[in-house]
Amino acid sequence: MHRLGVLDRILELLGEDRTVVFSPVTPYPTPDVVDEAVTLYRDSGCAVVVGIGGGSALDVAKSAAVLQANPDPVRDYLTGRAKLERPGAPFVAIPTTSGTGSEVTPWATIWDMEHGHKHSLEHGWMFAKTAIVDPTLTKSLSPEQTALTGMDALTQAVEAYWSRNSQPISDIYALEAIRKISGNLRAAFSDALSERGDQARSAMSEGSLLSGLAFSNTHTTICHSLSYPMTARFGVPHGQAVSITLPEFLPWNADALAARLPALVAALGARDAADAAQRIRSLMADVGLATDFRALGLNKSEIDLVIKEGLDADRADNNPKQVTIDEARGILHAIS
Repeated sequence: MHRLGVLDRILELLGEDRTVVFSPVTPYPTPDVVDEAVTLYRDSGCAVVVGIGGGSALDVAKSAAVLQANPDPVRDYLTGRAKLERPGAPFVAIPTTSGTGSEVTPWATIWDMEHGHKHSLEHGWMFAKTAIVDPTLTKSLSPEQTALTGMDALTQAVEAYWSRNSQPISDIYALEAIRKISGNLRAAFSDALSERGDQARSAMSEGSLLSGLAFSNTHTTICHSLSYPMTARFGVPHGQAVSITLPEFLPWNADALAARLPALVAALGARDAADAAQRIRSLMADVGLATDFRALGLNKSEIDLVIKEGLDADRADNNPKQVTIDEARGILHAIS
């Protein structure tokens, strides 16, 4: 954002003399990064938090906004030793990826890579006061990041649709997100500098926003649940980790969806669940993502660790069908 002049433009608009910039945000932010942002907020006497960037930047920003009003370090809230008791500062979200939907969700993902754990800080106070979604800000994304964030958004939308917590309004958001993302990710990936690419990026921004609105009501399910140890233990990028199991779980969940299945299949432009799964695999391959664990360098013992640590009730129980350890092993071994 600094290289593209976006940060300078924001500082000019807000007033450089009354703006403090916090920049040491890394992918998969840790508790220490969040606490550092909170300290800067307090020491600088700030009143508003503006987050600009991908999901990690927005998660740090929204965490800092709420935690600055609460006394304990973020680890205490993540582990349940403390509870958020005061609303935070207004938070303005400006996403620069078409992926996480963090600009419209009430939680932040914080990673303890040392112990291989993913945590969520969640409260209704963490919704952004304002979200500004500008597709031109996604032009700086590399093709790889376009693919990874796009598949994250698609997976979130599909999981929102089949989640046990789905309802008619979230379904509207989810199905339209699926249509927009599956129909435009290839062009956003390969035609970044063309007019067609601009149109695709605009559609991707809208699709990502709709995906965020969908799963902010439903939470994610089994694909996200199993993805977390892939990222925390083995460094698999989040968008790759969540999407690699999606084509297998779609037909596996099909019978539980019953009359709701045709709308999902149609949103993916497919004939049936098997065709929908194959279309997702083809999309992933076309944007340079792996469709099996061999390509990620994961062996069967590592996959078993993913299953052991990834069947987290917090997300897996949202799946339309209960997934046992043996069923998860069979599905993931089939991907290997």
